[in-house]
Amino acid sequence: MRSWLERVVDVVMAFLLMDVAFTSSYLVYSNGAVFYIPVAILALALALIMMVKAFTDIPGTVTTILGGFTIAVYVVYVALVFGIWNRVYSGTDEILFAYYANYLLVHGINPYTVNMDAILRQYHTPFYTTLLTGSHADKYSYPALSFLVFTPFYLAGLRNFIAVQVLFLGIALFIAWYDTPRKWSNLAFIAFLIAPVFFTYVVGGVMDILWVPFMLMSMREMQRGRYKWSGFWLGTADNIKQTPWISIAYLTLFFVKNRKRLGWAPLKDLLTWWFIGFIIWNIPFMAYPPNIHTPFDWLRGVLYPVIAPTVSQGFALAYYNITIGTLLHSLMTLLTIVWVLFTLFIYWWYADKPQALWLAYVMPAIVYFVTWRSLANYFMTFIPIAYYAVLMYAKQSGEIK
Repeated sequence: MRSWLERVVDVVMAFLLMDVAFTSSYLVYSNGAVFYIPVAILALALALIMMVKAFTDIPGTVTTILGGFTIAVYVVYVALVFGIWNRVYSGTDEILFAYYANYLLVHGINPYTVNMDAILRQYHTPFYTTLLTGSHADKYSYPALSFLVFTPFYLAGLRNFIAVQVLFLGIALFIAWYDTPRKWSNLAFIAFLIAPVFFTYVVGGVMDILWVPFMLMSMREMQRGRYKWSGFWLGTADNIKQTPWISIAYLTLFFVKNRKRLGWAPLKDLLTWWFIGFIIWNIPFMAYPPNIHTPFDWLRGVLYPVIAPTVSQGFALAYYNITIGTLLHSLMTLLTIVWVLFTLFIYWWYADKPQALWLAYVMPAIVYFVTWRSLANYFMTFIPIAYYAVLMYAKQSGEIK
């Protein structure tokens, strides 16, 4: 006999699947994105089945098979993108830049040494990163793995990188589902669907999904006490985008605070392999072409989101700044520094508790509440991260196997 809470989870899952179905349908109606049609139909069918399941005892194998069938449709979708819609996708400047970076790489050119404006002129995108000067961002502004992750697919002939985005969403979902107790397996999907726009961002060209599987793997290895691998996977996640960078600061505080109980070895292993996981992919682009300017070109690129005079945009304090108030960039920078130091202080005070280890992985979302730019993906990407962190804490504490 299933508990009432299990049945409530079924209802919540039904609601979220309906939201995905209707969002997909809207994209079909508004943008002519016909490849969403099977997703929209199957998501709604699954939603209705989950609703019925809440009041009956439909075997879990039935929903598992149907869920597997829906995931198979994702695979078909990826194949269709590769075979039919295999054209350069220009939904955002970041995924367009990733395509151009691979084009340059194949021709022996370091993407960090080239102005990206050429690709923006060739493929117009509706979502530029606007600067205070009135122009737009024109440098490659992410660590190297953000485009290298696409390179094998590019060499195989793929030009629409959304297929890779969907693949990484599937990998992240599988990791979360695999480590969730079968009784509560729906929770893994809820963690990703609770903000349906998350799916829209994945297929729209926002590349945050690429670092999520690596972050999950870092937490998975951390729970097993494999600090070297945990550090390596965290460094790899940091090599996609700057979004999760500051997690390492809170993790460092945790291991320093607990040094008497754990010793210094975990922190040494974590930091060493975090650095290796980050730097190993970037070295070629810091050294080629061999001249004094190359490493500085790379550094300016990966720090561009911080140092560029971008227009304030997003939510939280940035939302105030673009609606009812105007805060100087210098003042916002000062407020960000104060906020970061405050969160580090509060975390240090809390860091002797076991659950603080897992809180470190989601602290970047707290930091982004007071930043010049705080887009929705800076926050919502940490929902599945927070779910998996709670799951790993439950495993660590013995609450679940």
